[in-house]
Amino acid sequence: MSEAATSLAGEVAWKADLGASPGGGPVVLEDVVYAGNVDGCMHAFSASDGAPLWDRCLGAPVSSTPSIAGHLIYFGMLDGRITALDRDDGSEVWTFRADAPVRSSPAVVDGVLYAGSSDRRLYALDALTGEERWSFATEGRITSGPAVNERLVVVVSQDNLVHFIDKHTAKRWFDYETSLADGSAAIAGDSVYAADISGTVRRVRWENRQWPFEKSIRNIRRWMFRWGMLDELPPQKGVVWVRQERGESFIQTPAVDSERAYVSTAGGTVFAYDKQTGDTVWQTHLGASAATSPTVIGGEVVVGTQSGTIASVDAATGEIRWRIEPGGGAILGVAVGADALYATGASGLLVEIR
Repeated sequence: MSEAATSLAGEVAWKADLGASPGGGPVVLEDVVYAGNVDGCMHAFSASDGAPLWDRCLGAPVSSTPSIAGHLIYFGMLDGRITALDRDDGSEVWTFRADAPVRSSPAVVDGVLYAGSSDRRLYALDALTGEERWSFATEGRITSGPAVNERLVVVVSQDNLVHFIDKHTAKRWFDYETSLADGSAAIAGDSVYAADISGTVRRVRWENRQWPFEKSIRNIRRWMFRWGMLDELPPQKGVVWVRQERGESFIQTPAVDSERAYVSTAGGTVFAYDKQTGDTVWQTHLGASAATSPTVIGGEVVVGTQSGTIASVDAATGEIRWRIEPGGGAILGVAVGADALYATGASGLLVEIR
């Protein structure tokens, strides 16, 4: 979740060309916007006017939204590489190779890079050197980015689990069962917010560690429920609230601000939930399938769609403030700067919106 201090008018300030379809969304820092493409090139543009600053081509498609920490920019590639470039000139600093594509956007916290791979592993690497510190095996591919706080790394994998991992020891903290999920989990305060394709969103307290015997007992009680020996399915540990929207499919990462959690659906609806109670505050239909996770910008929630529009919704009421179509096809990602929004379109468009 990203936030800027000001609201936007919904006007296109400039457009730039990535040369090929983007490999994910853009990222912006200190008046420079970075975005990669499926031709294997990472590009840097001036955030002021869209002028190209440098590009670096690496021979395989960029397959994740990049991340920035210090003087480096990090991203995953379809051939399994995790690459770090100097963000001033694009020179390559280091490369780490996983055994399968890396579509997970890296998270860099306290000098450590965390990223998942389709080889079913979450990697922790030294952010300056690329040296592996540890890896954690799951039973499913990892295609979404990890969320990190002071204690844990939380990652969603294609084994229908949200994994909570102690980032200092690489030991399992606990697992939370979901349906298949395409987006990442979001950490806010003492809780993790996660959504899945069954139309279910939940808030889970991450501080509740799960001990091995607890999972075994819950599995036994679940079978007892299925056999009719219990009236209720035993709840999972740490759950604060769970909401399900029947007929909907959540395919993106929740966004969380001080009051609400926001989730977008494949059907094109944005839901806002009270963060404390899980009650629905509002729901707004965008007119097309959501293609990006919600992004909070001041008092707005911005979502890009498969039809190529970008919509701004009032965070408190759900009223659509503005909607534009930049002209670059489906919106694949958005990033927030100090006073502007940046988005990539499927045709290779990079656009600034003020």
